[in-house]
Amino acid sequence: KNQIQDVTFTAEPGQTIAVVTLADDRGERVRWSVLGAWDSDPEQHRLSYLSEFGTALLGAAPGAAVEARDPLSDSARRFTVVAIEPFNPS
Repeated sequence: KNQIQDVTFTAEPGQTIAVVTLADDRGERVRWSVLGAWDSDPEQHRLSYLSEFGTALLGAAPGAAVEARDPLSDSARRFTVVAIEPFNPS
């Protein structure tokens, strides 16, 4: 089991682990769904917990700064974690 703040999960294909809201250096916010190992789709803001970006988010709490290669621009970026929520399909 891994943890993203207080959200405990086991990662399996097709399972959404958490929804993470980030702010970039300009204050623009973006939400990413962190998924299982084989479920990345960066254009839909979905990434695998095993990706560089997903790994950077593991263990991060709101207020934490994370640095990783942005999966959309493929450039190294710095983000601040704004919120972490468990995925709720309803």
